[in-house]
Amino acid sequence: MSSFDLVYPASEEEAIALLARAPAGETAVLAGGTDLLNDLEGQRIAPRQLLSLRRLPWNRWSWTGPALTIGSTAPLADLEYDPKIRADFPGLITAIEAVGSVALRSRATLGGNLGRSGSASDLIPMLLALDAGVEVVGPSGRRRATVDDLVVTSRRPALAPGELIRSILLPESRPSAYLWQRIRPTQDVSHVGVAVAFSPG
Repeated sequence: MSSFDLVYPASEEEAIALLARAPAGETAVLAGGTDLLNDLEGQRIAPRQLLSLRRLPWNRWSWTGPALTIGSTAPLADLEYDPKIRADFPGLITAIEAVGSVALRSRATLGGNLGRSGSASDLIPMLLALDAGVEVVGPSGRRRATVDDLVVTSRRPALAPGELIRSILLPESRPSAYLWQRIRPTQDVSHVGVAVAFSPG
């Protein structure tokens, strides 16, 4: 593993500024780090700087009527055990439970999973089925995107230079389900995943 600097911006504005002025490919964003650390150890990437989002207040979630807004750094395990999320978004909970072990889910985040855009993601199909929106922040301000807008290629979301995923919005509670299959039960990665959400009417 190559050496790198670990940076902890204290504000959203500082994080955007640091990322925007970094040369292309030299800074990696650290949310939960479960996938990123594997890439570092396997020397698939060699950034000079890791930009940690740990000190930003993006690890919370809130309700506005039936809509749920989830901060991009909220640990999956915290979402998994929230009784209202379990009741209103059962398919999302099942998809979260498909993500590795409890220890891994205590570090993994929804924003990190979406930001990496891995082809093995259990969460992206469920977010697509639920018509999830994504709040993106960057040098040009805030913008709203869909999950479909962002997931364009494996492991590379469609974010402009300096942009970060701030939160994910689930517009309403809907009956939903997620099914997955692994070749070996001991694997963390699903080989097939199917997400379904039903709309009234």
